[in-house]
Amino acid sequence: MDKDEFLEMCKKVSFLPEREYGIKSVPPDLCVKYKGLSFYPVGYKVTFGEKGKPLHTAILHDLKVNSFLECELSKIERVSHQ
Repeated sequence: MDKDEFLEMCKKVSFLPEREYGIKSVPPDLCVKYKGLSFYPVGYKVTFGEKGKPLHTAILHDLKVNSFLECELSKIERVSHQ
C-alpha cells in the first residue's frame, strides 16, 4: 500500500469515536487486509535496516481480538469496495 494513502487512513480513523477496548465499528473504506484478516490502521513507523535501507511498518489494530500488529506496509491491502 502507498504510504500517503495509509497515513490518510490513519488520520481518518483517529476521528472515530473510541470505546474502552478500541473502536467498535470501523467503516469498510477505512479497513485494510493483512494475510486475509481485517484490521484498521492506527500508525506508521520507519526504521532503518541493512545499509540504511528504510523499512516502512504499518501498525494495525485487529477488529476481533483487540490486539495490535506491526507488519511491512507493502504487505497490506485496502479492503475492496463492493
